[in-house]
Amino acid sequence: MAGRLLAYHWWYAYHSLRTTVLAVLDILPGIFASLWFPEHQVGTAIGAMVIGTSLGAISGSIGLTHAVPTHFTVFNHENTSHLLPGNVTYDTEDISETRKNLLIIYGALLGLTVVSLIFLFKYAKDQPPLPPTSAQASKSKDANDGSWRSKISQAITNTKALWSDSTFIMASIIFGIAYHFNTYQYTLLGEMLREKTSTLTSEQETVISGYATACFSAGACFGCFLGGFTTNRFKHYSRQTIAGSFISFVGGLGFSLGFVYNDTWLLMLSNFIYGSGTRISMIPLYDMISQHTYPMDETISCSWMNCIQYILGIAVAELSRLLYTYTGSLGVLLFQSAALFSVFLLTIFIKPKYGRLINSDENSETESILSKECEVSANN
Repeated sequence: MAGRLLAYHWWYAYHSLRTTVLAVLDILPGIFASLWFPEHQVGTAIGAMVIGTSLGAISGSIGLTHAVPTHFTVFNHENTSHLLPGNVTYDTEDISETRKNLLIIYGALLGLTVVSLIFLFKYAKDQPPLPPTSAQASKSKDANDGSWRSKISQAITNTKALWSDSTFIMASIIFGIAYHFNTYQYTLLGEMLREKTSTLTSEQETVISGYATACFSAGACFGCFLGGFTTNRFKHYSRQTIAGSFISFVGGLGFSLGFVYNDTWLLMLSNFIYGSGTRISMIPLYDMISQHTYPMDETISCSWMNCIQYILGIAVAELSRLLYTYTGSLGVLLFQSAALFSVFLLTIFIKPKYGRLINSDENSETESILSKECEVSANN
């Protein structure tokens, strides 16, 4: 008994540390993209950094699904039986095989993480050698002036300004719901499937949930490419956020219909659409927040945005669990559809400022400013 409790403590400690690391990493796309890249490349840079999470989710969901041996009892539901091979019962050897497969998967992911961290520590810096735009050149010069005391005072002032800025708060709320509202699929979808069709086993739930998550993540990868391109090309932040939020709503509604009508293909397709919409709206939101808060330090604005969206993530997860406990699957699905539609409505009314974009004219004047910065750096 004591050994089992100790194992749970280590498990909770691991997930607490992992969540802390993820919270730090989630603020990096908005910071690095605006500091290191010119305006016509910021969207692609954000998409390239965000897509890693989706690729990891695809490999993890499919890998963990196949880590469980495909030996299932007979399942007679015609719309999902094509995902569930075999009809043999679990035994002790299957459990050993599962553990072996999980060790391989987690070992491979650990190796990739170590390589990524080495690359990050070796090449990543707080600021580029030269500012990419005139706006960043001017801001970098101002940021280097002043003592630590004045910088702390400025950070407090900026925090007060952010929390009194309704546009920033609204953008952070939109970001949080778009980013976290698929969380319940990872935690509740299996139970919802079992409630819907009592003949499902826990292993079958794992298979269907894994493929649904992979479809969402594949859609998110597509959304990163499309969202990054359109952000760079058109700079229509509000319109793109509205379009992405509407696509997310359509995908979430399709997911609900697929679940209610037992249509596996609609379930998977709508998850792909849902994932695409979230990233199409998230990429301009990352850039919109740093644009709106310019010339404020991107670390301050992105950190507080991340704080708000993680609070929302916790609230969404807990509320989904409560709704499922007292109302079942239907309550969770209605909650999802209503929340995604409310986000779509919020995006219509958001009116950000584009301070960095206005001050970052990518023309000969910008090139002249950057060349002067280059000469100053060379002389120093």
